[in-house]
Amino acid sequence: MPPIELPRLTGSLRAFSGLSSPYVRPPENGDDLKRKRQLRSKKQLEKTLSWSELKGLILDATSFDKIATQEVRTLLKELVHTSAEIVGRDSSGEAVESASVFVFTTLKDVNHIGKGESAN
Repeated sequence: MPPIELPRLTGSLRAFSGLSSPYVRPPENGDDLKRKRQLRSKKQLEKTLSWSELKGLILDATSFDKIATQEVRTLLKELVHTSAEIVGRDSSGEAVESASVFVFTTLKDVNHIGKGESAN
């Protein structure tokens, strides 16, 4: 008896519907996608700088000039206040610091803000 051809389905439909081949072992738990997302976000957090590291690097780069250091401190405080407004004043300090790092890394090499920068 010839094998029955399965209809052509996309990989995602097969993965989430249980219509895959009987020889493919189904996932043991339904949280595979959730687990993969958590692992990806954990790896992303390991790659990114924390606010204190970023602030330390910036201040170390300007440590030779006291006037520049004071101006940079003022600008960093302004960035934190702006980030707090973006995420909400009632957000945790960690969320504000994370938003500050995101805003800084997004705008660090930009001369003007356009659709590309605001779409991130």
